[in-house]
Amino acid sequence: MLYPELQSLDDFEFIKNLGSGYTSNVDLYRHIQTDRIVAIKKLSIKNLTQSECRKTYDTEITILTKLQGCSNVVQLIGHGFYTTIDNNNRRTRTINNYFLILEYIDVQPLDKNSERITKQFYYKLLQTLQKIHELGIVHRDLNLNNVLVQNNEPILIDFAFGLVTNGKQKVAEFYGTKPYVAPEIIDGQSYLPYPTEVYSLGVILLELINNNESKEIALQMMQQNPYKRPNLEDVIAHPWFQL
Repeated sequence: MLYPELQSLDDFEFIKNLGSGYTSNVDLYRHIQTDRIVAIKKLSIKNLTQSECRKTYDTEITILTKLQGCSNVVQLIGHGFYTTIDNNNRRTRTINNYFLILEYIDVQPLDKNSERITKQFYYKLLQTLQKIHELGIVHRDLNLNNVLVQNNEPILIDFAFGLVTNGKQKVAEFYGTKPYVAPEIIDGQSYLPYPTEVYSLGVILLELINNNESKEIALQMMQQNPYKRPNLEDVIAHPWFQL
């Protein structure tokens, strides 16, 4: 990584806010010494406890380190935390402020007027998820907000809910964003993680391309019974994707 674990952001100049979510805020910064533009993700101490912040921080570092050099995945450049003092509620406490330094993705709109380009974009997303699964990682919050567009290619971001797994063990935590969440998760069942990703990808397909062929494929991916859903390899091999 370019930067070792840091105890401050003093070497960076704030430019602007890029966005915010439930677990984090993302800002644009410039590294003063190298003039490099980066995105810095700061975990939210408003919505997460200190232990949840630490768990999310450790999870994302572990996953992004495993995905270092993986195409179409945002790259981790550095990370760290600094302490601040909170004097609210008539008591003093020390708060750790965790942050991740990520490559900056120059987001552009996807050319949805071209079915060929949109299909290529989605096919590359399928391939990216296949590679991630081969490395023993599931994202667990697949939705179009977490798929950025750069030069009509997908860049997968935000692994805060991710999991390192062999894919064979069931898990029980509720993660994801409706309506992308598979029904077995909503029903509170323990679930195999890979079929839930296929379901989410089916929803994304319908959002990107909505015609008879895409609907047929998406409905297969979104079957209620997870054991009847095709696996990623089967979806990738579908003749409709052979460009």
